[in-house]
Amino acid sequence: MASHPITPVKSHSDARVYRVIKLKNELEAILISDPNTDKAGAAIDVHVGHFSDPNELPGLAHFLEHMLFMGTKTFPDENEYSRRVSEHGGRSNAYTSTENTNYYFDVIPEHLEKILELFAGFFTEPLFEQSATDREMKAVHSENAQNLLNDAWRQYQLVKSTSNPDHPFSKFGTGNLETLLELPKSKNIDTREALLKFHKDYYSANIMKLCLLGKESLDDLQALAEKHFSNIANSDVKVPTWSAEPFGKESLGHMFEIVPIKEMRRVGLAWGFPTMRPHYKKKPSSLLGHLFGHEGKGSILSALKKLGWANELSGGLSNECTSFSSFLISIDVTPAGLENFEKIVVLIYEYIRIVLEAKNEEWELIFKECHDVSAMNFRFKGKESPFNYCSSVAGRLHKYNPKDVLEGPWKYQELDIMLVRTMVELMKPENMRLHLISQTFKGKTELKEKWYASEYNKKKLSEEFMARCRTPPDSKLLHLPNPNEFIATNFDLVHNPGMEGKKVFPTKIVEEKGVVAWHKTDNVFLKPKGHVFLSITLPKLFVTPRINVLEDLFVLATEESLSEFTYDADIALLQYSLNVIAKGLQLQVAGYTHKLPILLYKVVERIKNLTVEPGVFDRLRERAQRKYANFFKQQPYVHAFHNQGRAMGNQ
Repeated sequence: MASHPITPVKSHSDARVYRVIKLKNELEAILISDPNTDKAGAAIDVHVGHFSDPNELPGLAHFLEHMLFMGTKTFPDENEYSRRVSEHGGRSNAYTSTENTNYYFDVIPEHLEKILELFAGFFTEPLFEQSATDREMKAVHSENAQNLLNDAWRQYQLVKSTSNPDHPFSKFGTGNLETLLELPKSKNIDTREALLKFHKDYYSANIMKLCLLGKESLDDLQALAEKHFSNIANSDVKVPTWSAEPFGKESLGHMFEIVPIKEMRRVGLAWGFPTMRPHYKKKPSSLLGHLFGHEGKGSILSALKKLGWANELSGGLSNECTSFSSFLISIDVTPAGLENFEKIVVLIYEYIRIVLEAKNEEWELIFKECHDVSAMNFRFKGKESPFNYCSSVAGRLHKYNPKDVLEGPWKYQELDIMLVRTMVELMKPENMRLHLISQTFKGKTELKEKWYASEYNKKKLSEEFMARCRTPPDSKLLHLPNPNEFIATNFDLVHNPGMEGKKVFPTKIVEEKGVVAWHKTDNVFLKPKGHVFLSITLPKLFVTPRINVLEDLFVLATEESLSEFTYDADIALLQYSLNVIAKGLQLQVAGYTHKLPILLYKVVERIKNLTVEPGVFDRLRERAQRKYANFFKQQPYVHAFHNQGRAMGNQ
């Protein structure tokens, strides 16, 4: 029998009903009943990933993810699962991360139990046939091969490979034929036997989380969970933990000059943090991400743009694990910005000082804004598709208390100023990794990363540079964010009583020379949100490549001129997009209706009266040139979709 059920806190707008239970084998499950769903789904998240790979078999956890789907004792056909899922209108997927392996699928609701019987068998009676071993090794190798020229994968692995070699973060997690076949064979290691041992050692019910979503009642879903998943063996496995620090003297206090594949210039700063998971109700890293990633007046990005040194910036928590995390700031810089990277870093340390010196009342205002926006977004969040939702919620059960498994990512319950300041204190220059990423380093590097062959240099940061970081001057360009005027407070609905659920068609409300406007009142979702589509017909578009480029530059310049103003709106989930379409420009503005007109009028006014400073234009032109150059370095499927659209007249 299952344990006493727990009902998690859910969104005000969520019509689904939930129950968290623990089966007799200690497998925790969240059940989601949705009588109106058009798809059912399920997911299992196993709390083991490539951190647990044996040192002599990099990629074993990922290889196991592939092999698990290759038949069960009851259904030995390797293709049975994928065939049945596809036949019944569904899809399936899986992924392996540092500490988790996640398996999930969706299907037409009426066929849920048929697929569950197959799916559960992967965890109770997998075959792991020798005949599938070589083929799936090649599948893993192929998956790795397609990422070899991907800058994101290359840079992530370079960080890992240059971290503490005694910590599993330094491992190569994907695997390839060298790690799974050739090296083990040279050492008389049987990869299949190692696979069976890994499965026996870690695939235990007590470190698995199940999510089950269907049309059935909660009681019926619980019966399905008990019937199909209670037989998964419970070996009372302890979730693997590591005491060593992933970032140490090997990488902190160093600068890495990295050659990318694409045309890019980035300055990246990273600091090692402790794990933030116990603090999910306080969200110290989210508060810091809000400040360092801000793009409004007084922000780091605003200052760098004024100096002509940057185009974009992101900041926030990364590599979040059970025992550590890291905080990153990544900046897309101009050629002048790359030349002045030390001044950029010193400017960031000026902002770090401002954050450290923030008064308690300033922290209270920042926390309140983050709390209000997050609570608003959770209250009115949309309905997620079962496919991704099951995968996500199963993983969340490892991170949050069962009561908070739905609300956890949005929960700001308590401000802990001392905790936030403790995190900021860790952002010292001697605790920093500095990355410079640019094609200008090509032919000037001395080192090569083992798995992706990324070319790089590693240099110790000078004491003189770190001293400047510790005592940055006052540039007069930086300050904490101003109050956000875009946060909605009026959530009243405007609709026709008695029309809920009935068909309502758009009504033409304006028809004048050159202008036609239609309106439709929402009577289905009943949320205080609006969506405006504005199509502006323009002649002579796509006539020449030059005009096409000018259209792109016009959109870039408009977005650039509005960036500081619209960033607060974006935080408050009030967003706009401006795109070139076949007949002209299309403007979309969407979000909470209370403040939507303010954003709409501002964007339209800017489109009508755009002016661009010469220095800004030069920066945007260079961005566009890089975008066009990088298109030819995209993967083949991107080119295929692009040319398909051109052939069909969509672009």
